[in-house]
Amino acid sequence: MSEAWIVNASPAIVLGRIGRLELLDSLHSTVLVPEAVITEIRAGLTNDSYAGTTLQWAMRHHLENRQIPIGIAMWGLGAGESQVSSHCLENSHITILDDLAARRCAKAHHIQ
Repeated sequence: MSEAWIVNASPAIVLGRIGRLELLDSLHSTVLVPEAVITEIRAGLTNDSYAGTTLQWAMRHHLENRQIPIGIAMWGLGAGESQVSSHCLENSHITILDDLAARRCAKAHHIQ
């Protein structure tokens, strides 16, 4: 499974709020969401009326968490960003991130 898109919480949440999660599925054949990201989306259920739709979508694209390499952990990113970057580092996947620190971490590790 090469070059899957690994999605972080904020991009999925924003697309869920505007009713456009299908864009991710239509743009790439393999879109995955790490368990840590699903946990972040689930945490928004009480405050975000669209979180349920986003959570259902994310659960269909579930990806187990993995151990975070020290090079990623040293960046002090959130759990979701760390999982997205870890999966992409190990498997040559492509990140879907909005967080500046997470994007800098990905760039430092030559992650797309």
